[in-house]
Amino acid sequence: MTPLHYIIEEYQDHWGHTCQSDWLHTEPYHFAFGKSRTIPERIVADRLHKIFCTFQKRNRTQEEIRQNQVREILFLTFDSALTERTLSRLGLSWLTMRNVQIWDIQKDLQLELRFNSPKMRFEYVMEALGLRFHDGRVGNLSHCAGNAAVFIVQVFLALFYKDHEQAVAFAARRPVPWLRYTWVGHALDQSNIAPGDSARRREKNQMNRHEVPQPRDANAFF
Repeated sequence: MTPLHYIIEEYQDHWGHTCQSDWLHTEPYHFAFGKSRTIPERIVADRLHKIFCTFQKRNRTQEEIRQNQVREILFLTFDSALTERTLSRLGLSWLTMRNVQIWDIQKDLQLELRFNSPKMRFEYVMEALGLRFHDGRVGNLSHCAGNAAVFIVQVFLALFYKDHEQAVAFAARRPVPWLRYTWVGHALDQSNIAPGDSARRREKNQMNRHEVPQPRDANAFF
């Protein structure tokens, strides 16, 4: 995967404790999978449109090229309504195209059987599948939209590639062994610096170690 993460210039000071929202504390500078890019809001739709058009013609088969067909595009979401509203607000009519589908992972039968709907928090789903999202120094990384996009793909893959032991534990509401970390130990401490912050390396006890369990929330296994 090649994750792309954009920070909108007009909202670049909305992060962590400085965000004025009482119900959402975003953490855009905690993107763990590379360098974020800052762009003005006026070009967001155009930038996304160009990326979309490029993806449609990548890795096509010879037959698709001969027939001048574009690739199938699949949107994986954890709340399809939010994605649909956002695309509509940006004037991007991708979801009306024949080669585009949108899937809401929280409506997957495995998750519907495993969780009561009001309790299906994204973090609970990741914990139940053994996916790490808790960083040794930063903490919970799921409040960054760029990280959440990567985690959604990981949830999708973890659901369908469980081995027998993992599948039994998942169905029985028992903890699944933690999988390996998927982000580099100190990259997010140096790549994306929040306003007023400075780059810093980690202490030894803050490094992410694959053999160390992540703290668990018992509510994920009710």
